[in-house]
Amino acid sequence: MSKHINKVFSMIKTELKSEKVELEKVELARKPQSIFSDAKKLDNKLDSIEKKMDKAYLNYRSAYDQFISASADIDSRASKLDDDLSDVEDSAKEIGVPAKNIPDWSEAKDLVTRLQTLANSMRKLYPSL
Repeated sequence: MSKHINKVFSMIKTELKSEKVELEKVELARKPQSIFSDAKKLDNKLDSIEKKMDKAYLNYRSAYDQFISASADIDSRASKLDDDLSDVEDSAKEIGVPAKNIPDWSEAKDLVTRLQTLANSMRKLYPSL
């Protein structure tokens, strides 16, 4: 039995030596206070970057909402102008005059068509996020 106890004691002694070496390694490593300080700096940097990103996102959302609203308004108003041009064209036909012979009618028609096309297509250029 004493051989068995000696063997167990020897194993414990070896394990304790191993733990002592590991403990010495821990003492040689950086101190937790220093690691915590560096981690805190990184955390502060992350907070700062996150705040900048949040601000940029909110600015984008606001500008996007204004853009969508303005383009919808332009499209709506251009549609009304297009209706007005159609009324002028119908009135001109009634008296036998081609609408394109009316001063500024063709230019107005081209511009209104351009406005409607751009107002609709521009909304697809930017993601809504």
